[in-house]
Amino acid sequence: MERQDKKVIMTAYGEKLTKAIAREKSIKMEKENDKYLLKALLAEKASGIPFENEVYENYDSWIELIQKQIAKSDNTLENIEFKKVLVEAIAEYTTR
Repeated sequence: MERQDKKVIMTAYGEKLTKAIAREKSIKMEKENDKYLLKALLAEKASGIPFENEVYENYDSWIELIQKQIAKSDNTLENIEFKKVLVEAIAEYTTR
């Protein structure tokens, strides 16, 4: 494969990564919303407010789900940071 062909492939991959990076702000907002909800749920549970939600079995199951979503957001944000590094490396490679 010629170097120019490799550059075309890498440029396309870089564009794909850039689109994934663009989600960073929405992921951060989602994580903040989840943290706020978690705090509210923990407060409700601690205060003894009866659980009234048809979707979740109890406070614990809902809290567990929110904690998993926060962890998933953390992992996604970590991956986005790595993708930023890859985009920089691709830009360096394709401009030579």
